[in-house]
Amino acid sequence: MFRFIRWCAKEKSREALLVDRLVTEALDSFRTVCFPDLPKKTPVDHNRVTIFRHVKCKWWIWPFKGFLNPWGWRRGPWSGWLVVLQRSGHVTQAATSVFMAPDDAQHAEGVAGQAWRREAAYRVGEGLPDLNNVQYVVGWKRFWNRILFKLGNESSAVLQFSELSRKIEQYALATSTTTKPVWHRLKLRKPCPTNLVGIMLEDQQREPWGVVVIDSSNVHACIDTNAKAFRRGFKRLTKTLESLEVLIKRR
Repeated sequence: MFRFIRWCAKEKSREALLVDRLVTEALDSFRTVCFPDLPKKTPVDHNRVTIFRHVKCKWWIWPFKGFLNPWGWRRGPWSGWLVVLQRSGHVTQAATSVFMAPDDAQHAEGVAGQAWRREAAYRVGEGLPDLNNVQYVVGWKRFWNRILFKLGNESSAVLQFSELSRKIEQYALATSTTTKPVWHRLKLRKPCPTNLVGIMLEDQQREPWGVVVIDSSNVHACIDTNAKAFRRGFKRLTKTLESLEVLIKRR
């Protein structure tokens, strides 16, 4: 037991920390390419670039996708997952976002999962509800408001909640998730991106390795992925990741 605890608390080596810093610098540089007109005082967590690595097995999932089964109905740790490897900026590095990316690709989750199953860039943004100034509603109030709405109650509070529920369902559908993680983000007061772009990453053998997700929670969306500046920046990012031996297939 004590050996396991020491293993969990083991710090990274200097070499690993150096690689992490160089990857973050590469992501920061690519971020300036994706958002060239971003005001200098914009919070770094409102416009981000995140690398997700595909893993075949993931034992810890949070938030749980089901009460009895944390991996979701008829799923398990070997379903295939996209987990955060690193993110631009010095904040929101301790990310717990996990998206399912199984062999039955039609069940892939999130923009990351949709990018995993496509060779071309995948973008979500137009018509996506802005949930960044929304007040979280606790579970029992959500349950009660739904009952009141079904009973025909048309008070302002019930109608406002009904409209909010509609927006959250629309957001979840557009981003290929369920309403549960959206409510979870609101509870933690995390930004809900209004524009997202996902692009597959390949390893050095040109096999699928993971994805890059570019998201913004303000009016500054990522530039067109077909633009020359974006293509050059993305190529420079992948070359850097290859030189740092990040894009290595893990069996």
